[in-house]
Amino acid sequence: MKPGSTLLAFTALALAAFSLPEAMAQDDITGQLEQSNRVSPEEMLRFADMALDEIKMAVDDVSSMLEDAEREQDAALTQNLGTALATLRALYEVSQSSALKMEQAIDDGDLDLAEHEYRKLTIALAKARQYRNEAEGYVGETEAEPGQTSVEVIEEPLEYFEEDTAIFDIYEDTFDDTAPTTSPFQ
Repeated sequence: MKPGSTLLAFTALALAAFSLPEAMAQDDITGQLEQSNRVSPEEMLRFADMALDEIKMAVDDVSSMLEDAEREQDAALTQNLGTALATLRALYEVSQSSALKMEQAIDDGDLDLAEHEYRKLTIALAKARQYRNEAEGYVGETEAEPGQTSVEVIEEPLEYFEEDTAIFDIYEDTFDDTAPTTSPFQ
């Protein structure tokens, strides 16, 4: 197998691995939104309370992380956490507004509006979870001491892709490894 095809295979595997959690989160949101047509007004109100509590906890957690980062004078971490915190605070405000509108819509008997606000809360909760997880990831990335880099080199071949190279064999003769002799700008 050519080195370029190994890199292409590894890149495809990495993209699939990184997009999997986002796809799973999207499935969770979709499943919850599909259930919204079967949720009673009482369940909507309970969900709103739970969602507001969880989003508020996320705001508090990220705020605490930001204070720690500011004490450590970590500029990059402070910037990332500040952005996440601003987004979480905005989500919390939108969620509070949606919860109030939903409660009012239920009291007025407007279940369509109540379901709309319920859906907004569902999406806001999912996004709040995402931003809290990202903030926790930012903190997890800074465990090494400043000025030190740790690199692990693995020199084993990617045996997984060596058996199934048919797709790479199709394009093997398509690319020319030699540099052009003239420039298109001449």
